[in-house]
Amino acid sequence: MPDPPPTPPESSSSFVRKISSGAMLGHYGWLLVALMVAIFIGPLLQNHRIGVRFTDLLTGLVVIAGVLLATAGRIHLVIITVLGSVMMISSFVDPFVGTIATGVVAGCAGFLFLSYILITIMADIFSKARVSVDTLVGSVCGYLLLAALFASIYSVLVLFDNDSFFIQPQLEVPPNELHRQGTHFGVLTYYSIITLTTVGYGDIVPATPVARAIVSMEAVVGQIYLTVIVARLVGLHLSRTLIRQHEADHPHGTNP
Repeated sequence: MPDPPPTPPESSSSFVRKISSGAMLGHYGWLLVALMVAIFIGPLLQNHRIGVRFTDLLTGLVVIAGVLLATAGRIHLVIITVLGSVMMISSFVDPFVGTIATGVVAGCAGFLFLSYILITIMADIFSKARVSVDTLVGSVCGYLLLAALFASIYSVLVLFDNDSFFIQPQLEVPPNELHRQGTHFGVLTYYSIITLTTVGYGDIVPATPVARAIVSMEAVVGQIYLTVIVARLVGLHLSRTLIRQHEADHPHGTNP
């Protein structure tokens, strides 16, 4: 009796997917966890420069792992790995070097990395024919990615113009010194979320025409995102409901 054919080796993508499935997190679950850590825990460490950078490093690794769950192909792997590595290394080195160049590299790499992730998620969401856990979690990740993306833009802006924002004393950031804070990204992430959700507490205010233009753009983009995504999800849900209703009324494909 011939021996059974050897089982093909399991790909790393399948292995990662099994880990995520075992944790019942879905394809974008780890990405959501990473974004929640960066957005909600990072600002708590804004007075501990090294602690924030270690958090950024860990978050970047988890973000890369999470995005790879929903991507396929070597091109995606190379682009995500390169952009993510540049972002993490530059963000980690920036507090020790403290130059404008490292800050700009970190901010620009973060912008490109987050933009690529956002585009990947949106392409995946709009290619789905039904609403699922992955679609819902991916939509939430996209919204949080928008906040992080604009925060990276603000981080570069304050490097070139430290008077871009007026900050109330309650935030414990000295006036006109936001660009010198090794942990300023936590403050800017907070401001980005407040702007994206159009809450507007007033503790941080754009003080230059360029800052006001970018802030206005974020507020508008946030509302457009919610409108488009909600319309897409509701449309998919209604479409699926109608299909199921039709199948229930005509189980054998008979016409009325």
